[in-house]
Amino acid sequence: MKETLSSNVTPYLAEFLGTFILVFASGCNAAVGGAVWGPCSSGAILAGITYAFYGASGAHLNPAVSLAHALQARVSFTKAIVYGGIQIAAGFFGAVASRLVVGETPYAQPAEGFTWWETGLVEVFYTAMLCQVFLCVTVSRGTGPPNQYFGVAVGFAAMAAGYSGRHLGAGFLNPAFVMGLGLMGKVRGFLWGLFFVVCECCGAGLAAGFFGWCKIDPHRGLKEPSRGYTVHLKSFKAYNLKTKDTGLFNEVVDPYLVARLGPEENQTPHIRNSLNPVWEGSEFSLLAGPKGYLLEIEIKNNGIVHDNTLGSCQLPLADFPRDGWSRRRESLGEGAGMVDFEVLCEAVKSPSQATGPQAHELGGRLLAEFVGTFFVVFTVGLNILGLSTQPALAIGATLVSVTFAFRGACPGHFNPAVTLAVASAALHGPLGSEVGLFVIVQFLAALVASFFYVMVENWQTFPLEGAQGFDLARVGIAEGLFTAIFAYVVLALPTMTTSKTQAHNVAPEFTGLAIGLTFMGTNVAAAAISGGVLNPAIALGVATSHLVGGDSGEIAHCVLYIVSEVCGGALAAGLFIATHPSWYIPVMAPLTGVERASFPERRMGA
Repeated sequence: MKETLSSNVTPYLAEFLGTFILVFASGCNAAVGGAVWGPCSSGAILAGITYAFYGASGAHLNPAVSLAHALQARVSFTKAIVYGGIQIAAGFFGAVASRLVVGETPYAQPAEGFTWWETGLVEVFYTAMLCQVFLCVTVSRGTGPPNQYFGVAVGFAAMAAGYSGRHLGAGFLNPAFVMGLGLMGKVRGFLWGLFFVVCECCGAGLAAGFFGWCKIDPHRGLKEPSRGYTVHLKSFKAYNLKTKDTGLFNEVVDPYLVARLGPEENQTPHIRNSLNPVWEGSEFSLLAGPKGYLLEIEIKNNGIVHDNTLGSCQLPLADFPRDGWSRRRESLGEGAGMVDFEVLCEAVKSPSQATGPQAHELGGRLLAEFVGTFFVVFTVGLNILGLSTQPALAIGATLVSVTFAFRGACPGHFNPAVTLAVASAALHGPLGSEVGLFVIVQFLAALVASFFYVMVENWQTFPLEGAQGFDLARVGIAEGLFTAIFAYVVLALPTMTTSKTQAHNVAPEFTGLAIGLTFMGTNVAAAAISGGVLNPAIALGVATSHLVGGDSGEIAHCVLYIVSEVCGGALAAGLFIATHPSWYIPVMAPLTGVERASFPERRMGA
């Protein structure tokens, strides 16, 4: 279809309008929104406009997010710079509009009692979380609408940051926002705005580096493929491409490769200024149904205004061998150059065989579990020590975001009691030492997070104890039972993605939301009794930090909480087995060939 001027301008207009709305609303919240619902309002608006503008521009609405995309080679740096300039301009006008409505709006700066490094560190961490979540839930599967939950995940990440960092003067996460407010604050506001921009860009860099190292794909395991074929592709090269658009800044061509197979699609990063690109390390798999599809290979230019096609080819699956990898070289059209790649086409005999060669390395999975657990515990500490008005909402929002973001790269439990419950219910067959490794990583992440939240809170700590008027027995019972409720939900939800009777149920799209809301609810219900910890990692982090402060009674409390929560996880596993007997596979009883074919493979967190 012929490109028009309006279609070329659309992404930039969408970025301007979306960023203006976000900064205007957030500026009003910062001035008069209050601590109770202000962060919730800003996060909810971000979720909504992310859905609204994603189809038009990708809904970055944030220079830090655009930078993270550029560092991951998902857009060119030139395009990220143009996006960033438009976003900052929109942020200025949004700040002006909010000032006209509510009067004086505060600019970003450390809160009273905190210094630049404490506020800056929190800003770096939560900007990294926001950018990480955005990358994970939007770009891992190619160019189309990624899923139904991406806006919720992004909005909840911002919501969690708002509640957690507000008392330190942090939680803005957006250079367009801080610069818009800063320009309203004359020289001092402008200088503090520059400081926050540096922090947020550092957070974007951390997120991009982590995303690339772990090769996260949150969509892996969400859909059961039909019996058909799995096409594996790797080692992409292109030769003698012809540029069709030199761009506004004399770009030659920034090519990237898109592979499509029916409804499935994936793409490589773009290569800067090359007519003979080589995409080292790019490898992915596409699933074809039993009727088969044509494999389409398209080379596109990552342009500033729009991405134009440089050449394409279509190949029937019948042309590919079934007995091993083969190298293909195909024409991209008359005078358009050639593409070279390796391909393997495998018949899918059962859903368990459709995982492909993209299974994440153990180190990457452990790191993803570490980072997710870190953010959960870090959020707990900041909200309790900062006397947050909505601690349960902040913690639940964090859990929603990291569950959606990391569940394709790791179990996504962030809770030793849940991991042990999953192992007890034998949802994945024998795991050997892997369960132990994930539990150790979760505890280690909690210790690191507790160190950081104590450090940024001027070395304050808080005790691990129940509410006044409740003895240890009732505290332990409450922790155990509410942990069992939460763990049962985590156990039961994933079965809906692989059940023989509901193989195509869309509920997996809402798993992260259901898990986060359940934790939020159980935390509120248990808070007035036991504090609503419900996670041995949180218990260890809180107790250890307070123990270092000199309270020896924390040891007994820590043991009580951890034992109660682990017992709650075991209770959840038993109830799960009782209510889902067809999904329980005893670890010590190996399956016969017939039985194994009847049960799709279950993986931790999948």
